Amino acid sequence: MQPAHETLVRGRSPFAAAFLSLLFPGLGHAFLGAYRRGLGFAAPVVLLGALIAGFAVRMDVPELAGIAIQTWFLIGLFVANLVLLVYRAYVIVDAWSIGRALEGRPANP
Repeated sequence: MQPAHETLVRGRSPFAAAFLSLLFPGLGHAFLGAYRRGLGFAAPVVLLGALIAGFAVRMDVPELAGIAIQTWFLIGLFVANLVLLVYRAYVIVDAWSIGRALEGRPANP
């Protein structure tokens, strides 16, 4: 059961929620009114992006180019993309399923 402070909005499209989660994780949950859940899904992506940007800012272009052609970096990037694919798919399906559950739920008095 949802706490009183996180009231989900009824009548929102599950497809729209899934599409918004495709654009950015957690955005579809915010669209449905599940703000805490959306923040929980968005926070790792934002923090990881900040961490990567912090490393990239400290290096100059030749250093970045040198790292980008290393085999270990390319393998790590491939694995990271696979993990991100599974994460994004989970977030999209979760937003869609919450939207579907809200479609059949009666309106709160």
